[in-house]
Amino acid sequence: ACLPSLKDAEVTEGDFISMAGVYELLSNSASVIDAPSKEWLLNQAVIWCQKAAQLESEGGWLFPSIKLLRLLFAAGRLVEAKNAGIMLLAKGSSDPEKHGYALHVANTVLGKIALLEGSPTSATKYLLASVEVSYSDLLLSKAPDMTLAQAVHETGDIATVLTFLDRCRQLGFSQSWQTILDRWGEAIEDGREPPRIG
Repeated sequence: ACLPSLKDAEVTEGDFISMAGVYELLSNSASVIDAPSKEWLLNQAVIWCQKAAQLESEGGWLFPSIKLLRLLFAAGRLVEAKNAGIMLLAKGSSDPEKHGYALHVANTVLGKIALLEGSPTSATKYLLASVEVSYSDLLLSKAPDMTLAQAVHETGDIATVLTFLDRCRQLGFSQSWQTILDRWGEAIEDGREPPRIG
């Protein structure tokens, strides 16, 4: 298939993000059956997202940095992902009222990296930090990322996951998500596996 190309001088941050999205979507396609193809597509998505991040406007919502962090992690480029996560935390901390979602994502990904590095204690700290964020319309417009909570639960740290759920409820997500959080809490307290999400 022939993929579109763009000249850097003619495009905006949003155009680069769109291109990254095309490659990311293709990497998740059922037609991509071999690991090398998936890896190549993800790395192409990273390249386009890096271009977008270079054009990231001051005072923006940090979308390129958020997407770049997630793509680096998905591509297994953990050293780069860790650095990108630390940078995103720094950027988000400059205006925590606005960047609650960026801080949520950064802490979540850094926690997953900590688990892969064999540091569950650090992972639990990142899990709680992911919901120690200020009110943000953008955060509330999206679902909480539960992947780190799932991973921490699998380590047997039930107390931390229950605390995470309580703090999620306090952030005021939609009623449907409040129901999901309640079901998670009930399952964990009953000694059952919580429903998998994502």
